[in-house]
Amino acid sequence: MNKLALQFYSNLYGPEGGPWNLSARALKLDYLTTQFFENCFLPECKEGFEVCNVGIGAGVWDRFLSYSVGAKGGALTSVDIDDFCVEQLRECLVFENHPYDVNLVCSDITKMTGCDSRFDIVTMIGSTVLESGHDSAIMLDACNRIMKPGGKLLFMSFGVEESREVFESYCTEHNWKTETAYSEEIGSGSFMLMWAVRKSAR
Repeated sequence: MNKLALQFYSNLYGPEGGPWNLSARALKLDYLTTQFFENCFLPECKEGFEVCNVGIGAGVWDRFLSYSVGAKGGALTSVDIDDFCVEQLRECLVFENHPYDVNLVCSDITKMTGCDSRFDIVTMIGSTVLESGHDSAIMLDACNRIMKPGGKLLFMSFGVEESREVFESYCTEHNWKTETAYSEEIGSGSFMLMWAVRKSAR
């Protein structure tokens, strides 16, 4: 077995990550996020659509996006600042005989060039903003820059009520229209927060 592929599965299901990744709560959160995409984004996907995911991490979400979008004739670009995450996903996709091409880019999304107004859909989920080292507004600015006019963003994060206010304030300031919003309390005053927002077509 490929070394990076073996390390991926070991990290995902080994003693450190396995208890959480296989727990009912984690599986529920994964289900809610994929269902949100399937309901709010996938119906719009079509031949030639370009989708960008910001923050690869373990690459599970990227696999889901590639299968979902690829089946409709769309294409996925996945971006992460960590070269290990990028190369691990690249090797795993080969090992898994993944049927769709995924454009994997190792870059800080705030500095990535050549992608202005390119993508129909952008997704940024989980701890991506936290792990980027950037303020949330800077990361959202980057998403705004690479989205086409009229494009959509799926933004999901774990936070407190103030997190909701910060994001919704950003949407108002940048004339983004919230089409769907969802929240679920996950304990200790924290929430799973998701939005489907559309950038102005102008």
